[in-house]
Amino acid sequence: MKFRFSHFLTRTPALNKLLHGIFWSYLGQILMIGLRFASSMAITRLLTPEAFGIFGPALAVIFLLEFLSDVGLRQAVGRSENGENPEFVGTIWTALLIRSGILASVTIGLAYVLPQWYHTPEIGTALLILAVRPILLSLGNPMVLVQYRQVNYRGPFWLDMTQTIAGIVFTISLAAIYRSYWCLAVGLLAGDVCRTILSHIILPAAPRFRWDRRSWQEISHIGWPIFFNTCLYGAWINLERLLGPRFIETQTIGYFFAAWTLYEVVDNFLNRAGDVLFSVTARKERDQSARILMRVSSLIARVGVPILSVAAIIAPWFYYQLYPTQYRQAGILLGVLSARLPIRALIQVQVVHLVTSHRVILASWSYLISLLVGVIILKPLILAHGVLGMAFCAVIATYTLGLSQTILLIYEKEMRIGPFLVALGWSLLAAAIILTVY
Repeated sequence: MKFRFSHFLTRTPALNKLLHGIFWSYLGQILMIGLRFASSMAITRLLTPEAFGIFGPALAVIFLLEFLSDVGLRQAVGRSENGENPEFVGTIWTALLIRSGILASVTIGLAYVLPQWYHTPEIGTALLILAVRPILLSLGNPMVLVQYRQVNYRGPFWLDMTQTIAGIVFTISLAAIYRSYWCLAVGLLAGDVCRTILSHIILPAAPRFRWDRRSWQEISHIGWPIFFNTCLYGAWINLERLLGPRFIETQTIGYFFAAWTLYEVVDNFLNRAGDVLFSVTARKERDQSARILMRVSSLIARVGVPILSVAAIIAPWFYYQLYPTQYRQAGILLGVLSARLPIRALIQVQVVHLVTSHRVILASWSYLISLLVGVIILKPLILAHGVLGMAFCAVIATYTLGLSQTILLIYEKEMRIGPFLVALGWSLLAAAIILTVY
């Protein structure tokens, strides 16, 4: 099927809603890219790489726990016919609070175990500070999930902006005074507090806490396949950051986390695009979703992939110009990590299609295959290439995921190999140029 812009230019209510969602979503992401880069430049002048080497693994542990306890509550709101019902949303809010208490308790327990495993005592302190985060976020207004369902990203835009700006201001202020790794953790929590408070001010009134059995049965029916998928995704996306610090000293691993902080901003940009696409296609039939998959994949291959590849190539050069010399090693790591973005963009669209067509298990198998590959190759790559081996592992795992997922969709006769080969070719070219030039 050939891509034609006319498919997207015919104005319909659904398209207007999509364009409105894209505007607010991408406006927020573009502004956050600028804010994160500016704050990163300031923080790297105030803190040493060792601070990132302590805070990074602790934050990765928090993220993994959040993924492992995700039972698809947001997807349930997006897909259910009762997604805007107060009883349904109130039940989800209650589930979020219960989940946050479990997460906080597990984090506190890990704070006394993981420092010995990582051979870094300071990680325990960072985890104890971050244990508060799940509770803070769960107290936020759950109506934000309804706004995502409605593809109304204006409210989430202001929440994201407030959270980001407050976190940056507190982090830089504390780092300027104390010059310690814990400033990163406390600054993050300050942004979360501001987001939680603002959510109850600007969003529609939150429903009462409740526990409706029928609502929970529906949530469980939708959520458990997503829970399995999210567990695998959480392990996959955090693999290098969780296992790498065990084999590399704190200061050196700090270069990787400094690079990942910037890479993650662009990766989140792609994730937010997937959120918008999910909100629009969540209740469409499988054949409609497949047509959208083909069109968007074609657009990404022709336009998005070249842009992302060029951005990856020039990323190290910009890093060298803007960041202190003590962080220079993070520049090439940023470039190599960014070389996975062309494949990541394609993967994101595929995952949205599989979730909306109720076949998330196919995405789960792809994550499992890629995760096993990553576990096998991570340590040999680290032993051979040091911290650069962590970036190589992340790229290879992404290639494996994209290939396996594409093959499954080709088998289902819902995708062709062309977009993947284009993305792979550009990604390999970008990686080769980065390693040669820098």
